[in-house]
Amino acid sequence: MSKDVNQCPTTRLVHADTLSLQEVRLDRMPRYLALSHVWSEGLFPPTMVHNMTESRGLQMIQAALHQNFRNIKHFWVDTWCIDQNDEDDKYRQIPQMGAIYRKAEAVLVTVNQELSFRQDEVDEILDHLREAIDLVNGADVWSIERIKYLASEEVVSYAIKAFKIIQKLGASPWCTRMWCVQEYVLAKTVVWIGRDHQPIHVENAALRALTELPTMSAIQEYRDDAEFNRILSLFATLSTFKKRGFDATRIMEAPLGRAATFEEDEIYALMEASGVTIAAEKSCSKANLWKSWWETAIRGGNLRWALLINGGSWPGLVISEE
Repeated sequence: MSKDVNQCPTTRLVHADTLSLQEVRLDRMPRYLALSHVWSEGLFPPTMVHNMTESRGLQMIQAALHQNFRNIKHFWVDTWCIDQNDEDDKYRQIPQMGAIYRKAEAVLVTVNQELSFRQDEVDEILDHLREAIDLVNGADVWSIERIKYLASEEVVSYAIKAFKIIQKLGASPWCTRMWCVQEYVLAKTVVWIGRDHQPIHVENAALRALTELPTMSAIQEYRDDAEFNRILSLFATLSTFKKRGFDATRIMEAPLGRAATFEEDEIYALMEASGVTIAAEKSCSKANLWKSWWETAIRGGNLRWALLINGGSWPGLVISEE
């Protein structure tokens, strides 16, 4: 991979037909899918980079390309497109994650479970909830009439079906990993696919509205379900981060309650979506990385972070008095 700092940064893409790795400039990328997955599910093992046909993840990609993206011939997945035996390549590509996920035609979330529903079923449910979704997304003031409508029998019946979809998506380990937050937020479009090879898309505006439906209070089984409410809160957070006008740096608060393999991922896994990027450094402590990010954010005019840290309310960072 090119190391000349005067050249445009490059990455690799997999050609879906030949399964060969191709080096491409970030400013000349063909149309491609970017993959979002959890390493522990073993869908794209690094050891299969030269034998991709044996991976379960490739079958999901091929199904998505055939059903939803027939004109796309390339995809990017970290375990194969970053040389996992080359530390320099890993650290060089970390600051490029923002461009890779933003430029992708779609981000394909692969999960090692059956989703058990089809796109036409999702569309039918959302069509019946369209008025409710529009009401929630456009409501500055809640009237009694609106609340009554959102708690009506029709809305409740289809809301239950929609909540079952959210539950299924939220049951995946994908929803617990830190890198997946950034990958979701940066995506133009998010498409989910599981072992049943049925690509599913739920528009972000609909997802956000579903997490805010006052209909929840009318459904006893969900209102008192702690696990479901955890999942609902998770998707509410993800959809809010994608909302236009939202302070992007607040995504750096997402590490709380999320898992990462390496402690420095608390910064690296989210910084591209925050709009504040620092250089990826080897052997740099989490505290120093947080300090570097914090100082860069302040210099960029994000003064909220000065107040947050100085107020002592941020547990992930201690700023020394040196």
